[in-house]
Amino acid sequence: MKKNILTDELKAEFEKLCIDTIFSFKSITTINPKPYPYTIGPNHIKHAADNCSGMLGEATLKAIPCAVPRCNLPYEDHTYDTVCFLQLKRDANKDEANKDIKILNDFIMKHDLAEGFCFVDTDKKFRII
Repeated sequence: MKKNILTDELKAEFEKLCIDTIFSFKSITTINPKPYPYTIGPNHIKHAADNCSGMLGEATLKAIPCAVPRCNLPYEDHTYDTVCFLQLKRDANKDEANKDIKILNDFIMKHDLAEGFCFVDTDKKFRII
């Protein structure tokens, strides 16, 4: 699913929001490509050179199908999930975690940045208990 881009300003705002939570922000990343990542091939390069002053952008991606042999699916049919990766700063209880996740979730949903969260383990093995 296409999401808004995490600009430097939004990233700074989200990181600032995390300061008062039990989570630290790691990244917002696409995962689970369906059916597989959209692949760029020579026809994309030729189209961009001939029609877009050499700029390989969305116009070319929409004009030329995926370069995977026998795929021919348009750009829009190659989807993915977008998730926000977080890491615990310390052990916490469920009430703290629920309160903080709600704050962070409201932000990512308001700005259409991701569908949800993934949690990255720490060397210290912090847990929600």
